[in-house]
Amino acid sequence: MQLLSAGIGPDRVSDIAANVLKRFLIEYTQRQCSIWDIALKTGVPVAHIYDPESQSWGDSYEDLPVSPVNGSPTLLVPRRLVRALPWINYDDFMRTEFSAYLKARRESARRSRAVVPIDLDTSATQELKAKADVVTVTRSDLGLVERYVRTRERQSAEAQPAFDYIDEDACREAEVLKQKLSTIPPGRDRAAEYQQVVLEVLNYLFNPELIDGEPEIRTVDGTERRDIIFTNDSDESFWDYVRTEHGGILVMFEAKNTNDLELANINQTATYLGDRIGRLGIIVTRRTTPKTIQRKIFSVWNDSAPSRKVILTLDDEQICELLDLRCRNGSPTKWMQKHYRAFRTAVQ
Repeated sequence: MQLLSAGIGPDRVSDIAANVLKRFLIEYTQRQCSIWDIALKTGVPVAHIYDPESQSWGDSYEDLPVSPVNGSPTLLVPRRLVRALPWINYDDFMRTEFSAYLKARRESARRSRAVVPIDLDTSATQELKAKADVVTVTRSDLGLVERYVRTRERQSAEAQPAFDYIDEDACREAEVLKQKLSTIPPGRDRAAEYQQVVLEVLNYLFNPELIDGEPEIRTVDGTERRDIIFTNDSDESFWDYVRTEHGGILVMFEAKNTNDLELANINQTATYLGDRIGRLGIIVTRRTTPKTIQRKIFSVWNDSAPSRKVILTLDDEQICELLDLRCRNGSPTKWMQKHYRAFRTAVQ
């Protein structure tokens, strides 16, 4: 649409997408508000909600957060969806296919000693780049658009999303998270607060590679505890390998607000791993894992053949290292890949 209509650009495309996805965004917003304790207003009117089953549009009243300015409903959008993917778009079309088209037309006119039409003359190139003029050409020569789209589709494996919008306040957010972590003392009485901060940290580090992080209520030894489960919807090679090698689209994180991991903690995590959530689990705790516990983790790997279970650990020092890495625009996923490789090398 961007290549064939003067009135369609990236903003209009995102508006269209948001309207089509509105039912999903409403449900996503309600889940996130529950997780992060964001206040909802009951019965907020929402217009133009698309129903894919009936292929019709309707209006509804929903429980949603509202703007403090004008009371309008607010929808939250997963960060993974907001990324720009500058692959098939008008600006890229202008730089590549259309630029080559103009050059070829001018060269053809020069060789034939024909009079170059004013709209293809070098002096008029800037004027021709006005979108209305470009659209006139693309509509008269649809093969130009088709060639461009086919070329970009063949190269789609090279497409990478832009993350500039995520990193705008990366360092400030990293410092806030480190401060939150440092103010929580180890111990059972602050376990729920610690788990919530761990969820914030993991969202910051691994979103949008790991998405929809949610706590689950579990009962262990008569107490409530929450495992953090993420959906592994990543295109990154490491997380794709985890998804394939360890049998699941979910990644489980166990938050243990203790200085001393115990054998029971490892047994519990190993029990959770399996067909339901996959065979990779990560324990986030406060101090470096002692050798006795590490040997127990290795034994889980050895005893779970042929469907090997992997348990990794992250302590406060490593979490802070990852936060600093993210601040410097580094890749926490690459760090995790090295961490995983160190485990596999040691266990073998």
